Amino acid sequence: MCLLLMCLTWAAFSPSLQNGFVALDDNEYLVQNPAVQKGLTTRSVAWAFTTFHSANWHPLTWLSHLLDVELFGLVPAGHHAMSLALHAANASLLFLLVRDLTGMFWGGAFVAALFAVHPLHVESVAWAAERKDLLSMFFALTATIAYLRQLRRRGPHRAWLVPLLFACSLLAKQMMITLPLLLLLLDWWALGRWRPGGTAPGRDRSWRDCLPAVALWREKAALVLLTLGAAAITYRVHEIGGALAERLPLAQRLANALCAYRGYLVKMFWPSDLAPFYPYPVMTPAFALDAALSLVLLAGLTMFVVRGARARPSLAVGWFWYLGSLVPVIGIVQIGAQAMADRYTYWALTGLFLALATGLATAWPRFPRLRLASVVLAIGVTLLLAGLSRRQVRHW
Repeated sequence: MCLLLMCLTWAAFSPSLQNGFVALDDNEYLVQNPAVQKGLTTRSVAWAFTTFHSANWHPLTWLSHLLDVELFGLVPAGHHAMSLALHAANASLLFLLVRDLTGMFWGGAFVAALFAVHPLHVESVAWAAERKDLLSMFFALTATIAYLRQLRRRGPHRAWLVPLLFACSLLAKQMMITLPLLLLLLDWWALGRWRPGGTAPGRDRSWRDCLPAVALWREKAALVLLTLGAAAITYRVHEIGGALAERLPLAQRLANALCAYRGYLVKMFWPSDLAPFYPYPVMTPAFALDAALSLVLLAGLTMFVVRGARARPSLAVGWFWYLGSLVPVIGIVQIGAQAMADRYTYWALTGLFLALATGLATAWPRFPRLRLASVVLAIGVTLLLAGLSRRQVRHW
C-alpha cells in the first residue's frame, strides 16, 4: 500500500520536476542566498542554527536546503524531487498511523490517498521554499507513531524519542505546536486512556490502564515545554524580522479568521480558485455579514460534533484536529499580509480526512448495499483530485 501511495503521489506531482524556482521566496531561500549556495559546510551549518533570515528560525529546514544544494546545486529538478519524495513519505506514514490507530487498512489508505493528491497541498510540495511544511509534518507523524509504540513497550530507552522527534518538527516549522493537544485527543478516542476506571477498550490489550486527565497532561510536560519555548521564539523572531509590522484591527483579524476557517472547508470539498496569495478583504458590511455567517456555521458544526462525541468520537477528534492545528496561523496573531494560505492546510485537513474515512467505515455495516458505491466513489474522488493537483502543479 505504501508503494501504491508513492506511485499515486508521483502521478499527481511529477510535473513539478519540470518546474523552475519562483520569485516568491525561492530567491530569498535559494537562488540569491549566499549562505545556502555554499552547501553543507561547518560555517553554513552554524549559520542555519543562528540565523533569523526571512523572519524565521527553522534550522532543520535550512539544513535540508543545504543538503539539496550539496547534492544538486541550484538545479530545480533535484530540489523538487526531494520535496516530492518527502510528500510521498508523509502519505505512507499517515497510512501507517491511521491503520495503527483504527485498525482500518482501507480506511487508512483512503485518508492517505486524499492527503497525497489534494490540490490544496500543491503549494507545500511544488514550492521549493515551503520545504518546511513537508519536514515538519514528517517529524510530527513519526513522533505520533513513536508515541503509540511507546505506550505498547514503555521503557527508559524510549522515553526520549517522542520529545526528540517533536523538537525536530518544531525546528523545521513551529506550526506543529498543537501536537500535544492532538495526542490528548488520541488518548481519549483511539487509545481509550482518558476514561474513568477500567482498562483501555481497544483491540490491543497491551495499552496501559486509563489515567485521569491531569496524569495525561503530566506525562506530556516535556512536549508542552517545547511548545511554549517554540511559540516564544517564533513570536520574537517574527517581531525582529518585521513580520508583525502590519497589524490590522482586532475585529478585522477575528472576522477574517472565521472566514478563513470556512474558506478552507469549502476548498477542501471544492478546490477551485486556488492562489499563492489571498489578500485581506476590506472591512465592509458584506464582509461582516460573511464573518457572521461563518461564525454560525462553525458554531453549528462544533455543537453537532460535541453532542455526538460519544456516538461518533472520530468525528469530534477530526473536527478539533482541524480547528486546533490552524490556531497558530489563522491570523488572530497576524504574521504577514495574507488572509489565508493553501499551505496552512497541509496538516490541518488530515483531521477532516480521518473523520470522513472513519465515518464511511462506520456506516458500511449498517448499509451494506452502499459499500460498493462507497468504494467506487472513493476511487473516483481520489483520481479526480489527482488530476486537479497535476493541473495545479503546472501553475507553479
